[in-house]
Formats: sequence, C-alpha cells, structure tokens
Amino acid sequence: MYHQRLKFFIGICVLAMLVCLTRLWYLQYYLAEPARQQLSQIRILPPKSLPTLRGKILDRNDRIVARDEPYFYLQINYELTRLRDPRFWEARLQQQTAAGQDRQAAEAKLAKDWAKDIARLKKAMDFCIYTAGMPEAELHQTIESINDRIWELARFICWRRNHSDAPTSRYEQEKDQIPLRQIAEVDLSEMHKAYSVLELYDRPTLMAAQVELSHLDGVRIQSESRRTYPFGAAASHLVGWVGPVRREEADTLFSDDTYLRYLDGEIIGKFGIEKLGEPVLRGKRGEVTYDRDKNEISRTNPQFGQDIQLTLDMGLQRDIEALLSDPNAAAPGFGGNGKIAAVVIEAATGDILTMVSLPNFDVNRARQLYGELLNDPSRPLWNRAIEETFPPGSSVKPLIMLAGLEENKINADEVISCSWTLPPSSWPKCLLQRRGYCHDSRWEEEGQVNNGRNALRGSCNVYFSRLADRLDSEALQRWLWEFSWGTAVLQPCISAETLVRLDMGTEFDSRFREAPGSIIYGIQTQSIRDIADAAVIPAGEKRWWGIGQGNLRVTALQVANAYAVLARRGEYKPPRLVIDPDDPMNSKQTRRLPIHAQHLAVLYDGMHAVVHERGGSAYEAFADSGLNALGLNIYGKTGSTERPFNAWFAAFVNDSAGRAIALAVVVEEGQSGGKDAAPLAREIIRLCHQAGFIGTKTAAP
Repeated sequence: MYHQRLKFFIGICVLAMLVCLTRLWYLQYYLAEPARQQLSQIRILPPKSLPTLRGKILDRNDRIVARDEPYFYLQINYELTRLRDPRFWEARLQQQTAAGQDRQAAEAKLAKDWAKDIARLKKAMDFCIYTAGMPEAELHQTIESINDRIWELARFICWRRNHSDAPTSRYEQEKDQIPLRQIAEVDLSEMHKAYSVLELYDRPTLMAAQVELSHLDGVRIQSESRRTYPFGAAASHLVGWVGPVRREEADTLFSDDTYLRYLDGEIIGKFGIEKLGEPVLRGKRGEVTYDRDKNEISRTNPQFGQDIQLTLDMGLQRDIEALLSDPNAAAPGFGGNGKIAAVVIEAATGDILTMVSLPNFDVNRARQLYGELLNDPSRPLWNRAIEETFPPGSSVKPLIMLAGLEENKINADEVISCSWTLPPSSWPKCLLQRRGYCHDSRWEEEGQVNNGRNALRGSCNVYFSRLADRLDSEALQRWLWEFSWGTAVLQPCISAETLVRLDMGTEFDSRFREAPGSIIYGIQTQSIRDIADAAVIPAGEKRWWGIGQGNLRVTALQVANAYAVLARRGEYKPPRLVIDPDDPMNSKQTRRLPIHAQHLAVLYDGMHAVVHERGGSAYEAFADSGLNALGLNIYGKTGSTERPFNAWFAAFVNDSAGRAIALAVVVEEGQSGGKDAAPLAREIIRLCHQAGFIGTKTAAP
C-alpha cells in the first residue's frame, strides 16, 4: 500500500515536471521572440517630427519674393519667471505658515531653497539687459505679462474646480477672494513651458546667448520659421500671404498623408500664389525615432517644398507701383481717384511682367490688418487688374476695325463721314462734334479723309459705331471672343501635369479669381467656353460696343492680352503668371487667329498714328517723350468712358530686335484717356526700357 502511494506521488511529480518543462520550452521557443520585441518596443520612445521648409516664391530673375526665414528667441521657463511674481512668494509663505512655521523662518528657507533658480533667472535677465541691450523696464514688463497670463489662468481653473456649475460672470466678482495658496496648488502644463522674452536679432547676440546661457536649466534658445516678403506691398494681390491652418482647411488637403497632413499650428497659404501654389510650396515632414539610450531606430527625412517662379519682374513691378502711386508727377492735373490697374505682358511668351492694382497693401502685415483691409471702402484686397470689369472705351476700336475688315464690311480706304451734322439721338456722337467740330473737317485740313487709319488716329466714334452696326451680332461677339474677351484668360498657377505628379489629380483649383467680363447683353457671370452658347446681342447694342460702351465689359488683363495678340500678328497665347520649366515659350496652348496681314497693316498704321502724328489722341502725351530715340515703335489707343467714367490707354511696343511688350492702363474716374492714362503708360514704357525688356540700351554717360 505504501509503495503504491509512493509510486503515485512520484508519477504526479514527474507529470508536473513534464508540464513545467513543456511550458518552459513553449515560452523559450514560441514566446521568447514576441517578448523580446515587446520589451524592445517599451524601450523605443515616441517618434519626433522633423520639420520641413516651405518653398520659396521667386521672380523671373530669381529674386526672392517670399521665403521662410529662421528667427531666434531667448525663452525662459515659467518656473523661473514666476520668481519675479510677488504672488508666487506670498502663496508659498501662506503654505509654510499654515503648517505652523514662523514667517521669518519661512522666508529664509524659501530664499535658500530657491537660490539656484533665482541665480539662473538673474543671469538670463542680465544677459538681456547688458549684453543684448534690452531696456530693463521692457524686460520687466515682458516677464510680468507672462506671469500675469499664467497666474490668471491658474486662478480661473482654481475657481472653476470649486464652482463647476456657476456662470462665468460670477468669476469676476469672486476671483479676488480666492486664497493665493490655493491658486499656487494648481498645476498646469503652461506652468512648465518656456516663453519668449527677447528676439535675438543679430548673429553676435545669438552666438553670445548660446555661449552664456545654453547650459542653464529653464533657459533656452528657440528658433522658428517666419514667412517674409522682401518686396512688401509690391504685387501684394498676386503674392498673398500665409496663416495658421484652420481645421476645415486641414480636412480638405493632404488629410490622408501622414507626413503631408497639417498639424495644429502649421501654416497654409491664405491668399494669392501662397494659396494657389500650396501643393507645390508645401513640404513633407520627416520623422525620427530613438530608444531610451538615444540610439536612432529609424528616420524618414523631410522633403522641402518646391519653389515657384513667377513671370513678374519685381523690380519693374515695384517701380511701376511707385509711379502710379503718384500719378500727378507723370500726368499733371490727373483726374482719377487713385484706383488704377495696369498690366504689362511680354509679347513673345505671354508672360506677365507686371500686374498692378492700386490701392495695395503690405503683405508682411496683411494678417494683422486683415479686418481693416476687408472693411476699407477703397477695397485694397480687390485685384482691379483681373477682378474689376470696365467698359473698354475706345481701346476696343482696333478690334472693331479688324472685325470689319475680316468680315468684308469695310475696306481700308472707305470713308465713313463724321460731319457737322450730328447723328440721331440714339447714336453715339464724336468728341469733336461735341466741341462744335468734326473729323471730316479735321482731316480735310491735311488733305486727308476719315478712313480707317485716321478714324483710329482720331478715335472717331461716328466711324466705329457705324462700322460695328454693319457687323452681324454673332460676328461681332465671335471676334471679341477670339481675343478671349468674355472668358477668364489667366492660366492656372499649377499645370495639370504637375498636379498629377503631386497626386493631386485635377481637382485642386489653382486659378486666380478672375472676372470673365461680358460679351452678352445682360449680366455675364461665367466664362463663355463656346461662342455658340452665347446669347446674341440686340442689333441696337452693336453701335455702343463699337465705341466700347453699352454692356461690353473687360478687365485690364484682357485688354493687354488682346494687344499682345496684335503684337504677335494674330498668334494667341494665354497669359501666365508662373513659369513652366517644361514650356518656356508658353507654346502648349498657342493658336492662330484667322487674320490677314494686310488687315493688320491697317491697324498698325492707325495705332502708330495715334501716338506719333498730330491729331492722334495720344500725340500730346508722347510728343516730347524721347522714346523714339530709344528705338521704340509704339502702337496705341486711348479710351474714355462715361457712366462709369474711366480713362484707358492700351498699346504694344516693339523694337528693331523683334522684341515686343503689350500693356493696358485703366484709371477709375479718369476723364480722358489722352490726359489721365496715356502719360502714365508713357512712363511705364520708359521703365520697361530701363529694365531691358524693350528698345536699345542708352550709352553710359
């Protein structure tokens, strides 16, 4: 019996040992690796984000228009700044005396316990005052502001914990009754953060701070990136600005990409190229992971944002804005209200060299002043060159002449009489007729007649209203549409190929907000993609369109672009603001308008006479300009409109080397194209020559 029990016990022990060995074997061979991996994961610290850098915006000459610049700040932790707060010390004394300690002894103990921290704070403050030259009062005020902000937050949290259901309005009544020692017991994350007290403007001060303060606990040098715009207000409507991302913006772009999606506090383009070029300009964050021994486990390097190169010449842009900001210097007795739009296009490429809209604003301060800018009755945020539409006035007459010639409604030598007899009341009158004169008599003095080139030269309303009336309504609209009137003309800032390469598909809209103008009778809100879809204008409207009045509306860009087409002898290229490296000559969307060379010759002759011959509507503005001596051939047209009153001058200019520019200037509330707009255009042409875009170089003195 005894032996049986012993054998049974031994069997049980052997079985238990086998179970343990099996379990040990299982743990050793099946769970050891997962356990090691789990242990390894415990030793791995959370990944740290590696910041990226936003791409630059450059002008055509590689001058920086917008860039991220590093700024350095000396920051002091609140755990040190609070040592300058009497409330902190009083709260600590209340805590000590509440425990039965003598106040004098408590003060001595606190001074001893905090002596090292006080010394660190003093050293940091001495650096700000004596090395960096910060006024002592300003430093004290800065630290006091930090302390007040954190203390007030702690006091509110302390009150709210005891009055969770009370209305906030009670807080103002009761906050001064809260004991200081209770407030001091509140622990907030804000109390363990460092705050900027001094910007380290120059390199010597930064180096000194790194040497003297980098070893101090609670004191650090913090760098941050700030978007800067060296040209200030120049091209402000085009460049735009950046600002902190809003949640709805973050949910729209890159939300599915770990490294591209927006984190709280990151910036996003808010306006202009900064907004429209966001997919290109935005970089990709990186990430690095360390273990607890500071060994690098993994790294994904950041990818910096790509640069965007504009077609603008920012030097020329700045100079033209300065010119137009003081129009009386170029046009004595200037009749406008200071609201001006001007566009200059390089004819060969369609590149926009300048696009001016006044008034403008400094993009470096746009975020701070946004409310004022938004409510300013002069609408400085409005880009008058592409968002505002105007009747084109007589700047349309070269296109009317061209349409009449191409549609065989007139020939170059045919005369349309502008006599002493006034037209019927429902027809436009000529400006000379209003003055008691007429073009028939004016040209008779020179032995000439009111034919096509002279009608352009003198801007005869009778001639062009009669010519427009001869055209079929559909033909008139079609010819204006051929020059892209009635449609947004500006190319997207990001090409379709680039969007595909960036995995953006074609959904992202990189077009500027641009008015299509109007080539219908009524209100046009959308671009006309097919002229067959346009509502035909009434016959009685044509006569007014012939002189650029009635319901016809255009932007300054559309007029400059039309004159660029004339400069290219009928070759159409959509204007652009961003250079495409894959299409340097902007040839992808080039098309040829059905224009005959002999008809262009008539236009050129008349437009040249506008500027260079007596009786030309812009002759007085250009007569003594000296631009001819610079090798410039100017083909222009003035324009004036009533109700609304605006003044125009549009032209293209070429030289013996085959280079050409086109430009348009519109002056709101201007009374005369020849007196208010043409003198400004004259000086713009001079600036374009000085910038090297047109004409021969003048010899050095």
